[in-house]
Amino acid sequence: MEKIPDLGSWSKIGEMKSSLGTVYDLYESPDQRKVAQVDKNLVIYLIMEDG
Repeated sequence: MEKIPDLGSWSKIGEMKSSLGTVYDLYESPDQRKVAQVDKNLVIYLIMEDG
């Protein structure tokens, strides 16, 4: 199991709006290999990893 990332060290790179109208912030990891989809309460819904 992977440790939950500290989003304080990640960079916000944009926003995404779902088809249901929910707005998520997109954060990129310091090594630029992962992108996290995060809601307004800082709940992480998805982490995508490159490679």
